[in-house]
Amino acid sequence: MKATSGLCLFAWMVFVLMAMAACDEHVQDRADIRKATSDLLAAYESGDGTAAAKLVTQESLDHYGTLVKVALDGKPEQVRALPPLDKFEVLNLRARCNRKQLIGVGGIAYQKLSTEQGWWSGFEAYDLTSDLTGLQ
Repeated sequence: MKATSGLCLFAWMVFVLMAMAACDEHVQDRADIRKATSDLLAAYESGDGTAAAKLVTQESLDHYGTLVKVALDGKPEQVRALPPLDKFEVLNLRARCNRKQLIGVGGIAYQKLSTEQGWWSGFEAYDLTSDLTGLQ
């Protein structure tokens, strides 16, 4: 009889743990974010600009396109007013590329160029794989 009650208790504990996991509506979201983050880091580390451009959001690509425009034609006060990482990107673009290389470059081309040349910035400053507290 004790073996049966032990088995029932074990089965109940397994059921409770499975039910708790099923109640976490963000499990898949966190797994997807971790996978995308891991894939993006791998693309950066291998210099695969095409893969990196496919993994970042359209909003990021649009933002990079705006930074390229500032790198091309931004006035000093406009560059100084940028947030630190954006300012760094603009100055990086100006230091690493000439005007001819940047004319007509949008966000996708920027992402490919910076990844393939290994000078992308910002992402390594964040550990997105371990801090997903916003999805609780």
